[in-house]
Amino acid sequence: MQTINEFCAAFSTQVLTKHRHLQMGVPNGLWLSKHMSAMPPFAEACKVWYSGSLRTCDFSEATKTSAAINTWAERETHRLITGIEIPFGAGTDLLVTSSVYLKALWKTPFDTTHKGIFQTAAQARVDVDMMSVNETFRVSRSPDFHAIQVPFRDPNLFMIIALPAPHVSFEQMFFPHSRIFNNANYETLPVHLELPRLDIYRKYDLKAWLMAAGLTNIFVQTGESDLTKLAFPKLVIDAAGHDARLKIDQLGTEAAGVTAIASSWAAGRVPRNQLIINRPFFFSVVDSLFNQILYMGVIANPSHTSHTTT
Repeated sequence: MQTINEFCAAFSTQVLTKHRHLQMGVPNGLWLSKHMSAMPPFAEACKVWYSGSLRTCDFSEATKTSAAINTWAERETHRLITGIEIPFGAGTDLLVTSSVYLKALWKTPFDTTHKGIFQTAAQARVDVDMMSVNETFRVSRSPDFHAIQVPFRDPNLFMIIALPAPHVSFEQMFFPHSRIFNNANYETLPVHLELPRLDIYRKYDLKAWLMAAGLTNIFVQTGESDLTKLAFPKLVIDAAGHDARLKIDQLGTEAAGVTAIASSWAAGRVPRNQLIINRPFFFSVVDSLFNQILYMGVIANPSHTSHTTT
């Protein structure tokens, strides 16, 4: 655990100091009921290794507590994330919040925009503003994906955009092939790239996702979970939610996310050198200096801008 703590702290610090053209923050927050006591080693570890701050609050005062947490989230995400629905109630004893904020400019801005059509995962056709640029990019092609590395102004930062072949299902896009992360599979080519401009804000019920993935013990009061190193008395997780926002425009990318966990007691072939992103795609922002993924996701419908729960 000490090794993990040291790595996370070093990574966060170095990312913030060694990237000249990147704005990024990864703060955490702890909101503890006034009736609970955090275990000293846990509180200290959050403060030292994860930029976390421990605050005492009264979860029975829902309006006041919600306002305080939303103020924190808005500040840490530069107001990209606002009005989060925090999963707590009067019986909540501990709320853990984690946020990430990232803003980076493209090395080569997209120079033109035109109206285009995007075919969503639900096979609907929606109108989008399609940005385009002609530039030399690193490209990888396989029977399942066509991928491109779009560099940011920072020489060690780029976005991978992977457009799946028609036979690849939407669900499979959440588990992209390792080939797209292997730089040896890319070649440098002149490319005409078209990418939809988007501003998406979505809400997710992480509890359902985590339980579907097999992480069930921490959510049920069966005595199987062991969170005794966090606080006393023993905790069980009631809910987990995540808000995410992604903006991609001609100049660059801006992204943010806030996660809150509450606990209580016990389309067709792509022509060579042309890549038109007009159907669901996978993306990730990659830090080549530290070989880390900073932000990733799947875009099913770039026209979704509402606060829809998924």
